[in-house]
Amino acid sequence: MQSLIKRLLWVTLPFTVFGVSSPSFANTVPSIDQLVSQLEQVTQVPILFPDAIPQMAETYVNGHATANGYALNFDYTSTCNGSTACHFGGISAEGNESLAVPEPRPGRDAIEPVELADGSRGYFVNTCGAYCTAVVTWESEGVLYQVHIKNGRQDEVLELANSAILAGARTTTTAQEFIPSGTAVLLSREYQSPINIRDGASTTADIQHIGYSWDRIELLDRTIGDDGVYWYQIQFPESGAMGWVRGDFVAIDLNHVR
Repeated sequence: MQSLIKRLLWVTLPFTVFGVSSPSFANTVPSIDQLVSQLEQVTQVPILFPDAIPQMAETYVNGHATANGYALNFDYTSTCNGSTACHFGGISAEGNESLAVPEPRPGRDAIEPVELADGSRGYFVNTCGAYCTAVVTWESEGVLYQVHIKNGRQDEVLELANSAILAGARTTTTAQEFIPSGTAVLLSREYQSPINIRDGASTTADIQHIGYSWDRIELLDRTIGDDGVYWYQIQFPESGAMGWVRGDFVAIDLNHVR
């Protein structure tokens, strides 16, 4: 099954640090806490983020999050959105995954086990094509984490991974506070499959509407269902239809500079 985190990298929504769509961040330099507070609105995996990014004095961060993980790009420009020419690297997390030995394949010129700052085991992989990508992958608490640097060296990508590990799981004082957001879409592993919108936060609640991947939604409220997963009360901005949907069918867009 294709990784949801990999597919999330293709999502693009209109959310800019300096634009009117994000007044709380307009003409400011958001802190890591501000980024984490937005991730906490959706994801239920522990949030790792490095304290330092090698060779970058100013970092533009954009990405996406679901209940089961997140994917963040580190870019040189505010409009890059992970494009090759202006992309430096990134970090991602995906829940309910375990560490496995990477499989050899064309272009992979290095696969090495590595020991990380907390004593855990990971893997370094360097893959080359039009350019090379240095990657370190490790598992923590049932979550698979990965950092990468375009045309990076092994020591650089290890430094990035260790910075995230040593910083520890991040949280903010607003972790339990839900902040309504209009920057979200529905997202399913099977693009053409309908997504049930129910009249309550439960899989046994009646289905009121259906939606599909990439449908834009507004997040009105959040609760934890009896399945232990975030559920969101949503509204379709065009039709005004409302209902509840499980958090793993909701993706938010993030875009910051630090």
